[in-house]
Amino acid sequence: FHELKSIILKAIGDKEALIKKIAQMGHVDVMALSGLFVDKESSLDLLLVGTIDRIALEEYLNNELETERPVRYSILTRDDYLYRRSCKDKFLHDLVDDTKNIVAVNRLEKSLP
Repeated sequence: FHELKSIILKAIGDKEALIKKIAQMGHVDVMALSGLFVDKESSLDLLLVGTIDRIALEEYLNNELETERPVRYSILTRDDYLYRRSCKDKFLHDLVDDTKNIVAVNRLEKSLP
């Protein structure tokens, strides 16, 4: 039981550290973790919406973060995200509305129609 508890706490701590680190790389309106970060098959591991320092993000994902494979991510502008959500875009719907994924930041929920 103690081993399982420590594994779970470490996994939660790792995700919290990841979220905090990425959130400091710009203005993040939405951050969703999927795929690699939630142990499920997905075409995308990380969705970011806002203005993000892409060079700092790539440096972190490629050199500091230890993962079993490269992290697949996408960065959308705020306007693009809101437009795609208003059109009921399947890609975003599957990512943001899937309860298995972690939506760590969502400052735009009230902006949706």
